[in-house]
Amino acid sequence: MSYSQNLYGRIELRADSRGSAHSFNMKCINTGGMMFGKCLLVGICAIFMTGCSSNSPSEKDVRKGLEDAFASCSLAKIKDVKRLNGEQGSDVNKYLVDVSFVLNIEPVPNASERSAKAQKIEEESRVRAKNLSDQISSLNTRVEELKGRRREEVDAAQRDISTYRNSDAHLRASVEERFRMSSEIHKKMNESLSRYDDQIKPLSEKLYGLQLSLANSGGESAAMRRSLVEDFSRLCAIRGLFAERVFMEEMARGNINRNKTPLGGSFELHYKIWMKKTDNGWIFNM
Repeated sequence: MSYSQNLYGRIELRADSRGSAHSFNMKCINTGGMMFGKCLLVGICAIFMTGCSSNSPSEKDVRKGLEDAFASCSLAKIKDVKRLNGEQGSDVNKYLVDVSFVLNIEPVPNASERSAKAQKIEEESRVRAKNLSDQISSLNTRVEELKGRRREEVDAAQRDISTYRNSDAHLRASVEERFRMSSEIHKKMNESLSRYDDQIKPLSEKLYGLQLSLANSGGESAAMRRSLVEDFSRLCAIRGLFAERVFMEEMARGNINRNKTPLGGSFELHYKIWMKKTDNGWIFNM
């Protein structure tokens, strides 16, 4: 807010009310008399009246509102607040502020070291998982080969039984002889089955163990990542409608990432915010 007097006694007043400006032109003939003094007094009063007539939040009010909105997050810092524009609401005590600001998120303590360790474990897990997958594939092939050969021998034994029962020897043989021959064929078949089962069982058990190890190969690094997110949630508790709105919308836009935000970052944001004038000043009216 300023005023100036030229040689002719003209007084110009300007008052910046953040979005509106008022200019008054007064011609006071500088005669050095009482009238000029009155004119000057009126101009000074007009200056103060103009300043008092502003009914919109200042940049300082907006900054305080933003800081209050993110006060529950100890990692959040508000920077570079710029009040771009504004619009008076239907209620004289409400104002829509167009503002840009930087939301700076400090990293969780030791976040870089913890993240680097988790990444190293993940890389090692990928190599181990590749080796496990190769072993599983090899074991699967071996088990299927053994099962295939076992089926072939069982089929052969069953063919032998069928052939014997349809042969002349079977017809001429006594009951005891028929039982002995059938028993020998079944015994041979069972021995074959047992031999293959003895090979397949330990391979199947080893295969199961490898598959279990593969399923759990990323568990340690996942737990470390989860710990970072939990620490961030504890240190940066998001409360209040505006802070929740910012985090939800920026996550939806991909600007804020649940897994990466614990490492910190700066986010340039632009929002329109309703503010309300109270006895204690301007506050966010969400």
